[in-house]
Amino acid sequence: MSRKTWGTISEETLVRGVAAFNFLRAYTLDDLSSEGVRVAHGKLSKYAVGLQVLQLKPADAAVPEYTGFCLSNSQWGALFWPVCIFQDGDITGYFLDPAAEVHWVFMLKPQDWQVVCTKATLVGDRIVMIPTDTVPILKYYFGNTSHQNQLTVADLILLAEVMNLNKEDFNPEKLLRVEMVHCLLDKISPEDHEWIDKVKASMKKPQAQKTIGDCLDEFILSEMPLEEQRDFKEVAEEVQTRQKAGWTLVDQKFRQQHEKKKAKPKRKPKAKAKPAAKPEPKAKSGKFGRKRKRMDGDGPDLGPEKGRESHGEAAPRLIDTRVSNRPMICLSTLLTL
Repeated sequence: MSRKTWGTISEETLVRGVAAFNFLRAYTLDDLSSEGVRVAHGKLSKYAVGLQVLQLKPADAAVPEYTGFCLSNSQWGALFWPVCIFQDGDITGYFLDPAAEVHWVFMLKPQDWQVVCTKATLVGDRIVMIPTDTVPILKYYFGNTSHQNQLTVADLILLAEVMNLNKEDFNPEKLLRVEMVHCLLDKISPEDHEWIDKVKASMKKPQAQKTIGDCLDEFILSEMPLEEQRDFKEVAEEVQTRQKAGWTLVDQKFRQQHEKKKAKPKRKPKAKAKPAAKPEPKAKSGKFGRKRKRMDGDGPDLGPEKGRESHGEAAPRLIDTRVSNRPMICLSTLLTL
């Protein structure tokens, strides 16, 4: 399978696709290319602020050309609900038209749009949005840091193109993103220096304060062995300065007692067991039990000739084993005599 080159389908991508399709249809039907509008200008609708009353009022127009309540934007277009003007004596405001339908609006020139800040008021049985102030939509958008973070470098370049910024003042190849925003701020509201300084100050990231040697560092350092504490000299020095100033979390005496309890005496190594003695090999028993050593006098009489051959000379005969005709006397008979 080849590498994935398309976005994952989700509710957000589907709505964005519907907005892009409607913009292309309006681009072809209204022949916007003849007015110098490019397809990429459709992404300018992302400056439409949701849940606000927005008006289209060019610089040369005395009366707003369009007023509607923006529900949300999907980058390529914004969903608007038409509003009606409410007048009751001195009260003038807007309310949502119950007979109208939601429709797509494409913001091709954000510098011609403005935000109508309103206050919801109950008049009779109707909620009326009474206007309190009007702010240019780009000034309202860039005044919020969270909105600025949603803009990419391509979005800034496209906005600079629509606002007709000089390439000498706005050069994407030489400027960083922060510098691009600063150039746009000077163009959006060149007379309101206080607002520009406030927005630029909010864009600076606050430097994180470096805190070393606090109570947590002291506790962790006290639980570490001495060999590992040497690797954190800066933390140890800061903890010592705090202790000298009279601030400490862990009592030194308690720490020493705790270290003594931790340091257990080393046990002597156990003596190795002696190897078991090997058992003596048992004598193999023969067919008739243990074999008895043969004595010189044992064995059958081999005769004088065989005896001389084996021993060299004849051994003296102590017992006459030859059978005689003399009667045998029993031992019991001798005892009775």
